[in-house]
Amino acid sequence: MKTPDYTAYIKNSFSIVIKYKWLWIFGALAGSGSGFSLSRGFDFFNNFYPDQKPLPDPSSSTEKIANVLGSTTSALKDWLQSIPISKWVILSLLLICLIIMGLLIALIIINWSRAGLIKGIDKALSENEVSLETVSPEGFKYLNKMILWSLFLFGIVLCLTTITPLLWLLIYLIIKTITFLNIIWITVGLLAIIPLFFISFLMLTIINAYAERLIILKDYSIKDALKTAVIISRKTLLASALTGLINFGFKIFIGFAGFISLFLLIGLPAYLTYRSIQTYSAFSLFLGILTVFALLIFIFISSVLGASLNVFSYSNWNQLFRDYLKSINGGKND
Repeated sequence: MKTPDYTAYIKNSFSIVIKYKWLWIFGALAGSGSGFSLSRGFDFFNNFYPDQKPLPDPSSSTEKIANVLGSTTSALKDWLQSIPISKWVILSLLLICLIIMGLLIALIIINWSRAGLIKGIDKALSENEVSLETVSPEGFKYLNKMILWSLFLFGIVLCLTTITPLLWLLIYLIIKTITFLNIIWITVGLLAIIPLFFISFLMLTIINAYAERLIILKDYSIKDALKTAVIISRKTLLASALTGLINFGFKIFIGFAGFISLFLLIGLPAYLTYRSIQTYSAFSLFLGILTVFALLIFIFISSVLGASLNVFSYSNWNQLFRDYLKSINGGKND
């Protein structure tokens, strides 16, 4: 396979993002790289305003806190003991059922959207009609295989993140009495963990990208998709790695721009609102309302950008997959 034209990839991906906005729905639900983290965003600004009140007596405050905590703990203990064990069992089972149901719903939605997104982009690259009516059934058609594949991939990730540290710990326990080997093993482990994690993440991303497209676009079984995806990954390792890095680079850029926008458009107004509460109450109320509206607009825009970025990333992988098929089929996709 010759070196892909990444300029054409990016141009086509942007064209698909702009032209086929129905795909944004699938991109928003695909579950990768959508939105920006806003949790605990304004806790940072609570430390800027100095406390001008006199400090309370430490001994009296400690005594009051201890009394309040003691009475609260006793009341909570009495309330917990008043509830029969059978009700706790029923409540626990109900909570477990709700969690399992939520996970199943999320699993269905994510895999349906990924299948629909891959199929929809393939239709767009072939200049066929792309709409919610034409793409949605395709997502359900391959839903079972996609769920099985995602569970299999999750198992691999779980094994890598648990077995590898346990293996390192086991070797450490064996050689811990030998000081020289102990120091070497700790040093090697600390130096190798980051590149090994990066390489493992990149390889799993590449294999997953090809396996999903083999399942959806070629109707492969899970076993055949895995086997063929590994072969394709080995044959197109450099091109696949560059495609993954391009997608990752765009996500980093959008994420950094989102963080800067969050600070400038919301962080600073929120800080000014906090500082002006006691002196300019009317102005602080107006500024606070504007900040809330800015936050809502930011959440909406970040969600749209995340969805479109997913479409962009999936489109690049689809184009690379199509070029590989052309290279082994004499210029044809089939």
